[in-house]
Amino acid sequence: MQPPAWCEAAALRHIAVHLGDDQRADAVQLLQRVLDDAMELALSPYQNELELVQDIARRLEPAARAAWLADLRARFKPKHNFVKNLPEG
Repeated sequence: MQPPAWCEAAALRHIAVHLGDDQRADAVQLLQRVLDDAMELALSPYQNELELVQDIARRLEPAARAAWLADLRARFKPKHNFVKNLPEG
């Protein structure tokens, strides 16, 4: 499912969760799309979104994880409760 193709978030997440370790980068890309879409309408306490962040972070190497989390902190700075509950990089 490459953009601009559209698919429901639940379907993208289902696909990503079932990809093997050899397709980790593809899973991360799909889950990041799900998170970006979710954050457009997300409201505090951001529980589902933070669970998704944890799922994505587990799939990233430490350097990539730190960079991605820093990007989330910058992009979603106005969503204070989301940012303060992000995992450490």
